[in-house]
Amino acid sequence: MLAPLPALIVGVLVMRRSGVNPAIWEQQLAAGLTLMILCIGLRVAWRNTWRSRPWAWAIVGSAALLLLISSLLHPGVESVHRWVSFGPLQLHAAFVALPVLILVLGEIVRRDMLHSATWILPCALAVAAGVLVLQPDASQASAFAVAVAVVLFRRTPADRSDWIAAGIVIGCAMLALSRPDPLDPLPHVEGIVRLAASAGAAWFISAVLALALLPIPFIADAAKHRERGLESVALAAYFGIVCIASLLEPYPVPLLGYGLSPILGYFAALGWIILRDGPANAESDSAMEAHRAHTAWSLTIG
Repeated sequence: MLAPLPALIVGVLVMRRSGVNPAIWEQQLAAGLTLMILCIGLRVAWRNTWRSRPWAWAIVGSAALLLLISSLLHPGVESVHRWVSFGPLQLHAAFVALPVLILVLGEIVRRDMLHSATWILPCALAVAAGVLVLQPDASQASAFAVAVAVVLFRRTPADRSDWIAAGIVIGCAMLALSRPDPLDPLPHVEGIVRLAASAGAAWFISAVLALALLPIPFIADAAKHRERGLESVALAAYFGIVCIASLLEPYPVPLLGYGLSPILGYFAALGWIILRDGPANAESDSAMEAHRAHTAWSLTIG
């Protein structure tokens, strides 16, 4: 739960040191701390039963996909359509929707929910990847493609629909990479790492290390839950690629740079991990282990 804290703190301090408007970095810090407290509260109090129901995942996945599609209806800036307006707020749709879509994809594949309707998966992924090309958003398209490939190719054996879906998403990512971004980077958003470097080597190293911590909760969760860690591996890949891309090109930097949307997307994924390890799930896991032990004991006696 504390993994995102260094990125939030270093980013805020770099903005403050660089003379960024206090209203910007104060909003960043307030949003991050609020969502962190909310995640801690979920860990203590939540009792979740909806995750086991396929219709719930269908609703969540459809909502995330619609959020991503709705960005194309936004007026945009210089033919770039990456945002969705909610009153005074403008959210970067992909940063919020893609972590949720990766979670849903992992659950669908791991539980084999689609059964005979295997065509739904390639169609949904093609729509999401196509929107990322039209926006255009090369960073998100690349990270999404890697995460999708991780999910689909960890299923053994991968069927034809998996190969089709992965080919579509990877092809769209390559197309997105070929499209130039017409927008100039903002120093406190895409250029936050450069601001840190201009402040000194210690600030730059701190910024890079803070970004390196962001995938750690998902890697740890995958190691802890080997049988059901598929989504965590994909999320680790997604956030890892987004962070690496921001170091190579002027792309938005999650949590370190200014932006409410990356914070929402990251804490949505982190909250899912916390819910899965919450008290209710711990009881469920204990019951399952007890059932397995009882079965093994019965077989031994028999």
